[in-house]
Parts: sequence; C-alpha cells; structure tokens
Amino acid sequence: LAKIPFVPLGNRFKDLAEHEQPSTFLETVSRIARQEINDTPYVASVSFDHDHKSLILDGNDNVEMENATHLNVFEWLCRVQDESWLPKQKKSGIFQSAVEFCKAWHGMGSEEGQVHKDWRDNLKKVAARHKGAVPSWVENLEARDFTKALARIRECVPSNHPWKQLPEKTLALPPLKLVSKK
Repeated sequence: LAKIPFVPLGNRFKDLAEHEQPSTFLETVSRIARQEINDTPYVASVSFDHDHKSLILDGNDNVEMENATHLNVFEWLCRVQDESWLPKQKKSGIFQSAVEFCKAWHGMGSEEGQVHKDWRDNLKKVAARHKGAVPSWVENLEARDFTKALARIRECVPSNHPWKQLPEKTLALPPLKLVSKK
C-alpha cells in the first residue's frame, strides 16, 4: 500500500494558476497544506458555567474562576470582542476604560472622559441596546477585576493550550466562538 498525500483543495484551484514555476504533485500538495495551516487561525470555543463559577475552553478545559465577578467580567469581555467593540492594541488606562465601558454597557452612568476616545462611538451604539437592570457585580467593578480574570485563565489553562499566552497589557483575546452550556 502506498501513502497518497491528500489535501482538500476546495476553492484553491485559482491559486494554483498564480504560481510561476510548475512543481511536482508532492510539492504542490505540501505548499498548499502549509498555506492552509498558516491561513487557519486557532479559534477557541468558550462556554460559561455560572453555577460552578467556571469557563470551559474547547469543551474540556475547565477554568474555575476565583469569584463570580471575574467570570462575569471575562464573559462580558468575550461578548464585546465577539461583536468587535474593543480595539485590540495596547493603550494606557485600557483596563479602567474597560470598567467604564462595561458599566455603561449594563446601564450605569459613565463619565465619558474616562472611556477611551476610540471606544466612545461604540459605547453610544451599545449602551442603548444593552441597558436594563444593572447586575450587582457591575456596581463594584474595578480595573483589577479585568487583570485578575485574565491572569487566572493564564494560570489555569493547560501548558499546551494557546490561551496560556494571553497578553498581559491588553484586553485582546485570541479568536473565539461563544457556545452555550450543554
């Protein structure tokens, strides 16, 4: 029996014509396989178990948070990133600005000057949409709740998990997909 390399090419046939030099079948397969791997980012599936104050990454990595506030902060952060409301770059005062954004998102008054200028337009869009009863955890929210939640995840995920390397001075998370708890 011979091993025959297989790569699902799908819509990649257009790309084959763009390469200048003809190559062997194995070289073509190898090149496209490498390109597919590099073009496909890791996307974590994230769900939340509020009964046990934990989040579940990829359906099996369970991260128990220190308290419900940190779990709620992380869930909020995942939701606003999923909707592309927060900038990904590092900014000074980003955590305090995120606190004000979170409070406004949940219907609490916020001093506009404390929210980063890049976020103000988004805040105006989302504040009206998400206003409602303010959850109790939002009232005492502090910047350190964001840093502690992210640090807890870095600390608790398995050493080979991509989220072990969550950035320390930004709110940007790796690509994620929110899934409901089963």
